[in-house]
Amino acid sequence: MSLLERARDRHGLTPAEWLAGAVPRDPPGPVTRIDPLSVPIPHGNKSLGSALLEMWPPSADDLDGLFGELRRVLRPTGTLVALVPSRPRFSPRWWSVHRAAGGRPRFRNESATDRLGWLFTAADFAVLLDQRRVFRLALADASGVVDDLVASGFWPSDVAAERLAGAAGAFARLAGADRSLGVPLRLVVGRR
Repeated sequence: MSLLERARDRHGLTPAEWLAGAVPRDPPGPVTRIDPLSVPIPHGNKSLGSALLEMWPPSADDLDGLFGELRRVLRPTGTLVALVPSRPRFSPRWWSVHRAAGGRPRFRNESATDRLGWLFTAADFAVLLDQRRVFRLALADASGVVDDLVASGFWPSDVAAERLAGAAGAFARLAGADRSLGVPLRLVVGRR
């Protein structure tokens, strides 16, 4: 089970449930999850009711091209829902992990994390919702946490192996039956 299915907020929701709950219940047209390998998007012009972007926009090669494709395929009043990492607030646990990893891993498009609402607006999407939540990830067993952070998109995929090894060592030192890590995420919903 991935970080997006295991971590829980204070209401018991997972990030995947939070994302799914942001999709309009009756959008005209299909709801499609867009991944980096599907750009250009293989749908006709103005054919989608909603598009979901899960965790990868900060690592996208071409954000302008992505938003251009989304404008092409979304119907008028179509909805764009994006879930992205948010910058961790200072906490001793994150501080120790980032110190062991040689600093906080940086994304290719840092603006797609903490300025995603602005990017939506600049791309001609009206921002309907811009929320942040912290999800708790249990650290009873820290093995695989670093791999999960990368696989889920919370950390970029191009982080050097020695930095990941340093972070894994820090997580191993933090692990414990009653320990958890706050994973801050951001959800932005926009409409054409």
